[in-house]
Amino acid sequence: MSNTVPSLRPQILVYHHGGRCDVLDFVEYGIEEEGVPWQVERIPRDELLMVANMAAEDSRLGIGIAIGDGNPSRIVLQHERMPEEQPIFDLSSPTTTQARLLGANSARLAKRTPLKRIRE
Repeated sequence: MSNTVPSLRPQILVYHHGGRCDVLDFVEYGIEEEGVPWQVERIPRDELLMVANMAAEDSRLGIGIAIGDGNPSRIVLQHERMPEEQPIFDLSSPTTTQARLLGANSARLAKRTPLKRIRE
């Protein structure tokens, strides 16, 4: 159970730890390109698997993204039906292209369209 307020709107929830960064910007660009609403919230926790799971549970779409500001940075995409330890994507040191594709894929999950491949 999270201590955040569950979203009432059907939207992807993006929880991030730390300040605004390029990775967050490019995740948002990817979601926006697919035309799905999203909301960004800053949270104090940095255990990203747990945070991504919490975001997915709080989202009415069941889709959550967690972004850490560590060095290197990390992004986790989670769906509420997946086990916490098995996220859909877990990228360490993502490039801006990978971050954009992960954002697009989160929106594609909501639209139930095929995911784009994210090359390592």
